[in-house]
Amino acid sequence: MDTNTILITVLRILCVCLLSVLLPTVLQILKQKASSLEDQQLRSTISSLVCAAEQMLKEVDPTGAQRKQYVKDQLKILHIAYTPYIDAIVETCVFGINHE
Repeated sequence: MDTNTILITVLRILCVCLLSVLLPTVLQILKQKASSLEDQQLRSTISSLVCAAEQMLKEVDPTGAQRKQYVKDQLKILHIAYTPYIDAIVETCVFGINHE
């Protein structure tokens, strides 16, 4: 083997080692960013739905039950399951509207 072949082989091994260390970290960072963007979009969608419900139904729905049902129905149309997490976001949006 000549020197160039040995050098190229060593460089390939170093690249593989470096990628095996860095790739999982980079993938984790990308997953976190994607999750954060999805959460921001979800919160924005829910906020818009809560605002729409307030605008359309506030006068005829003093308890808020119809408004909450409107939000649930719209989320169902968007194929978003109404979970306790979603409920917490809805309640946070309502709190924000009530304290503006």
